[in-house]
Amino acid sequence: MLQKPVVSVCALLLASVVPTFSEAQSQRPMMPHWEDYIRSASAIARPTKLDKVKLNQDLEKQGRCAAAAIKNLPASEADGRAMKLIAAYDGDCSTGVGAIAMTVWKQSGNGVWEQHNRWVTAGAEVNLVILPKEFAPQVDQIGRFESAFQLDPFHASKLPAWASGKIMPNLAAGLEWRGGMERDLYEAVRGGDYQIFCAYLYTMACFADLPGRNTSQTPILVTRGYADMYEAKSPHAALDVLLGKTPSLTPSQVAEKQRAVEEMVEKAARDAVSAAINQVGLREDPTAPKKAAPQATPPPPKKR
Repeated sequence: MLQKPVVSVCALLLASVVPTFSEAQSQRPMMPHWEDYIRSASAIARPTKLDKVKLNQDLEKQGRCAAAAIKNLPASEADGRAMKLIAAYDGDCSTGVGAIAMTVWKQSGNGVWEQHNRWVTAGAEVNLVILPKEFAPQVDQIGRFESAFQLDPFHASKLPAWASGKIMPNLAAGLEWRGGMERDLYEAVRGGDYQIFCAYLYTMACFADLPGRNTSQTPILVTRGYADMYEAKSPHAALDVLLGKTPSLTPSQVAEKQRAVEEMVEKAARDAVSAAINQVGLREDPTAPKKAAPQATPPPPKKR
């Protein structure tokens, strides 16, 4: 019932904007794209800057919405060399548009760190965005970013299978598939048992360490629903759900949790509306004492 009025209002707004769009566009700078920050994020994610505490402090002092995290990896299965995962984010503070670069480094015999593989993605796609401190002063954004990348890599055969004819892998009930590789490539990666690297903050994004693909923008799997459905409060708890270590919910349990989420969202919306109404009421309270209007001073009597 409400769709037609909303569409009409949108049409009117668009009609009023269109005549001035080209002029306004020529006067404003171009909006940033997450790809614009791949180079700078990759520069941060280098093993020459292994003191991440100092690096993050320097980035904050510079006023940049950027951060780095380091994960010490098990030694290479192929040659026993030391390995590290360095993840970094760099983006636009005003819009939250930015890029994440995840780079695996291997140490050569003479101690030099060499890039083994790299994956890039938009920060918004995986809920990993660094915003100005004043936006959420009570949140440790750097700490959350660092913890998101502390998962150990695992072999692809542990990922849920993707049966022929299905539109997505066999995820635990209640999880939401958000994208990734097509089925044939997904199953090829699982069959090859390549290493998988994942990061998690409300959204789980996993990347496959494939030979010959030095840089990839396509994760093997992106999923959500861990916090709402399974109350996963850490990356490790979420990964246990993805890999089937945590028992899957029943359909009735999923329906119950979905109702709870919907009720929570509706309550938040009602509370927001009530708060807005109360604010208007406080500004326009009819019982508030009103200042008396100034009385006009009569002119002095004319002299005869």
